[in-house]
Amino acid sequence: MVKRVYFHIDEVARDSVVAANLKRVLAARGIELVYGNRPSSRFLPRVCPFDALVLPTVQFVQAVAPDPTAPMPPMIVLPTEGIGGIPEDPKRAALKFLGDPFMAGDRRWVEKVAAFCLWGKQQLIGFEQFAPHLADRCHVIGHPRFDRRCLPRPRPRAASGDGTVRIGLLTRYSMLNPFDGRTALTYVHSARRSKFHHIQLQPDPTLDIEDLYFTNVSDLRVTFDLIDRLDPQRHRVALRIHPREDRTHWEALAAAQRLPISIAPWDQPFIHWLEEVDWMVAPPSTSFYDAFVMGKPVVCIDRIAPKRKAHVLPLSDDSSRIIDYTFRPKSLDELMALIARPPAGPVELSAPVATLLANDAHYPECGRSLDALADVCELVMRAHPVEQRASESLRYGLLTAVDGLRQRRMVDQGAWFRLDRGRRRWIDGLAAV
Repeated sequence: MVKRVYFHIDEVARDSVVAANLKRVLAARGIELVYGNRPSSRFLPRVCPFDALVLPTVQFVQAVAPDPTAPMPPMIVLPTEGIGGIPEDPKRAALKFLGDPFMAGDRRWVEKVAAFCLWGKQQLIGFEQFAPHLADRCHVIGHPRFDRRCLPRPRPRAASGDGTVRIGLLTRYSMLNPFDGRTALTYVHSARRSKFHHIQLQPDPTLDIEDLYFTNVSDLRVTFDLIDRLDPQRHRVALRIHPREDRTHWEALAAAQRLPISIAPWDQPFIHWLEEVDWMVAPPSTSFYDAFVMGKPVVCIDRIAPKRKAHVLPLSDDSSRIIDYTFRPKSLDELMALIARPPAGPVELSAPVATLLANDAHYPECGRSLDALADVCELVMRAHPVEQRASESLRYGLLTAVDGLRQRRMVDQGAWFRLDRGRRRWIDGLAAV
């Protein structure tokens, strides 16, 4: 039978372009790739007609194999996040890539992982200190979204047509506008220092959940102030909403307040959106790596609100060294002067930025990241052969089809989306020609 690999797409705009191009790479090797999402992944503990599973975290391994002693196909962990400040601290890197149960002494689900596909050698630091016995399962393949097939074709600047400056505004306000309906009440309850490991790891014991809110509100206020200042006759503003935010709230606000912005399609691959703008303006974000790869100038707004610095958590995206190579205005006036006209040309990679990209994303070798991932898929399937049953494949297809009918009225956003026939075709269309 044809070998089949299951690829979990957790967020459409982030993961689909990787899934589509990996599907084509594997097809050339005679291997079929099947897309999955959170609803379809729920069925895997009951029926799993695959030869390998590609999952984003060890937490997903635990979800699809709640009984770690039960037989399952080999599992490959391919992180969907993990550059910048997170991997620079060994304990945070270990928590990110190995999970809370492992750090608490429960190794059962980590041991189920046949291979960890890491973006860069920097991500190895958590394994080296806390799980050296897993070294032979670690494969540095490069940032998968930086694979040459995932990148958009460059467009000439004249594509904007009217001579305006295209400003890409990036939001990062999932705490204030969560996609999953959580209220501030429940968020504060669960994310206090006494409850949440992310806060517990912060070296400054005086910082807590209210400081996270302070930086979020400060950045959001600056974003709104900037929108107020921009001239629609001179600027075209494209708002890119974070996938963990509720985009419908932004759409309602923009309509009610007649904000002079356009909202990017929620499912458009981020790096494809980035190709359409002249400047990217954002709070501290690991997306700055994407901008440098695409030659786009970045304006970080972290210094505009003067009180913000006192509330920054040391272990956060604010600590990412990539920020040092962005524009960091100290006022809205300075920011407005920066983006008054299009950049003269693509941003050239400086030596320090190239080093960061090499360490965190395996740049420029990441241009063939999906070939390396396909190699790992073949390696683990040879080492852990699975006896497939046609009946399981039929049962899995029936379960996912029925579940898809139940989801017809759901609003697609974030990690919750319908993976119906139309969406699968759309994902297929993201593969490079």
